[in-house]
This record gives sequence, C-alpha cells and structure tokens, in this order.
Amino acid sequence: VGQVKLLRSDVGDHHKVMVRELQPVATSLGEIRQWSERQANEMWKPVVALPVGSLPDWLKPVQAMFENYALGWNVRDYRGEKLVWHTGAVFGFGAVVVLLPERNIGFAMAINSEDGYVARGLVYELLDHYLGVPGNARWPEQYKKFYMDRIAAASKAVAVSCCQMKAASTMKTKRIDV
Repeated sequence: VGQVKLLRSDVGDHHKVMVRELQPVATSLGEIRQWSERQANEMWKPVVALPVGSLPDWLKPVQAMFENYALGWNVRDYRGEKLVWHTGAVFGFGAVVVLLPERNIGFAMAINSEDGYVARGLVYELLDHYLGVPGNARWPEQYKKFYMDRIAAASKAVAVSCCQMKAASTMKTKRIDV
C-alpha cells in the first residue's frame, strides 16, 4: 500500500465520525458501538498537557482551566463541560469536529477560509447554544478582535526589533591590530 496522495472528506463524513464517537449504531446484529466506552475514554485520555494561555478579560468566559492533547483529539473544559475536538486545515479550507461526550452532543463545521478566528468564534457560539447559555456573546467578532490585537502587537515587536538590529549594525567599531 502506497502513501495517501489525497484525502477528501466533507461534513457528511464528519457526521459519521461523530455518530461513531457518541452513540451505538444499529446493525443487523443489533446495536453496536464503533468504540466501547473504555476505548473512547482511552482515546480521549490526556497524553500531553498543553499550556493554557491567559486571555483578555472580555474572553474570560471561554478560558480553559485545562487543555490536553489525547490520541488525535484535543481535550479541554468549556463552561464546566468536557470538550473533545479535532481540527484540520489545508490551503484555504478548515474543518473542526466538536464533541460534548457527556451530553451526547456533537457538531462539525467546514469553512472555506484560513481565518481561524471565524471558526473558533462559531464553535463557541454553537457550544453556548447547545449548553443553553443566555445572550449572544458574538464570539466571532470577539475572536477577530483578539487575533487582530495579537497581529498588531507582533507587528510592533518586529518593527522595534528591526530598528534595534539596524541601530546595532550601524555602530562604529574600532579595529585593533595586535
């Protein structure tokens, strides 16, 4: 078997993954589950602890208390719920599968954009909807502001660094022959 040259999937494929992850499937042999509860717990068991960065005050409602990488899945908390998710992207296209396993809720999203803040914001909008969180936090707009602020800060840091490097390179040095 050779290497995979192209892998194609769509939201329907993501739906199948969610069904396999969350609930038994009816077959001619009765209801079976793709993964046993033990296997799901093993697949979602943290393998690598990830750093949890600090978010600005206006993003605190989505601040994780923990974030981990499991076997192909990210596992974190969201508003006190266990959140299991996986993302992927390739040249102008992104996708995410999100599971709230203890509530038997899952959704998938595909987006033809490389703007990660759009998908991230929409994920939190949908999570709040399914969790019954009142109000509209407008997460896509909040995440766009967060990303734009980070880009502006990074651009400023690069500009300062370039000026310092330029200043250092123009300093006169005295040659000493021994």
